Amino acid sequence: TYGTLLDVTVTTKATEILGTVRDFRSVPAAGATVIIMPIAQSGESVWTPNRMRETRSSTAGVFTVKGLPPGDYLAVAIDDAAAEGWQDERVVARLRTLATRFSLADAESKQLNLRISTLRR
Repeated sequence: TYGTLLDVTVTTKATEILGTVRDFRSVPAAGATVIIMPIAQSGESVWTPNRMRETRSSTAGVFTVKGLPPGDYLAVAIDDAAAEGWQDERVVARLRTLATRFSLADAESKQLNLRISTLRR
């Protein structure tokens, strides 16, 4: 034996976020980029690949994200044209100020309603 322990959790119910994105006129925002990033205990966003998601809203402004681990997160929607390079540290800092904070419990389904944010660089 090598002395390494491994915990495996199997579940039939994953976490799920169902959301909508609307523009400044409250019209569904088709093709918006939705970014979900985790928050550390300090309140800062952290780079954890299994806790980050990027998706796009449908033509009806709807998006779905499944399988995030439980924890505290930030969600922000931006125009797809402004999304290129969003991983830049300075852009992430700006996105954090525009984002909606939420918590996700084990096997929880959460509804988010986001307004598209203007990202100025």
